[in-house]
Amino acid sequence: MMPAIPLHARVLWAVLKPSAAFTVVLPLAFGGWMYLVRSDPLQIEAVAGAALILQMFTVSTGYLDRLRRGYFDPILVAPSARLNVAWAHWVISVAPGLATWVAIAIVDAWLRPGRLPVALTPPALAAFFWVSAASWFLSLPTRRYAGGGLWLVVFIALGASQQLLTLRAVFRTAGDGWAAGARAALCAWVFPLLMLSEPPSIQTQIIVLAGACGVLIAGLVFVVRADAALQDSV
Repeated sequence: MMPAIPLHARVLWAVLKPSAAFTVVLPLAFGGWMYLVRSDPLQIEAVAGAALILQMFTVSTGYLDRLRRGYFDPILVAPSARLNVAWAHWVISVAPGLATWVAIAIVDAWLRPGRLPVALTPPALAAFFWVSAASWFLSLPTRRYAGGGLWLVVFIALGASQQLLTLRAVFRTAGDGWAAGARAALCAWVFPLLMLSEPPSIQTQIIVLAGACGVLIAGLVFVVRADAALQDSV
């Protein structure tokens, strides 16, 4: 007999599950990506980069806006339950993108046997963790897709001002050592796709992971402490 799913997980899934648009977009995008890598397996890095950008939006599920509308009232009656709610909120937000990421790794392993899939390399996993924590955190004080939208605006602004080339150059030439790793990590925090295209140092990967852990903890604390007056739904 399967264990019962906790109430807070059921409520959160009902509220946070992907919208109808994403339910359609994710399979279509995955199918297009698989057609691309089947024709040219070397495009797997580009596919992982596209999945990373999509994760910026998928994981941006929002919190405070729905808290104000009373969606989470049934699971926030006990203060001691808030940490469980916070963890479940992040896990459920990450789950659709994580499933896509794992599926890409499986296809990569099938098309290129004997090689570690790009999505499972340490730099790629660090980038995925960072995006999953940072974009989730950015959306918490606002509403759904805010984190992904903000990141997209930053990308466009960097591209228009030619600063992406500067970030790439700094990231590529950072070198070894903790000071250099911190400079490269700062570039990766702003433009995580660099972790897929350029081999970062161990120090850079550790700092990116540390940043992701810090942002995740900040997000959990926000959910635990957040409180807001109810407002009518529109």
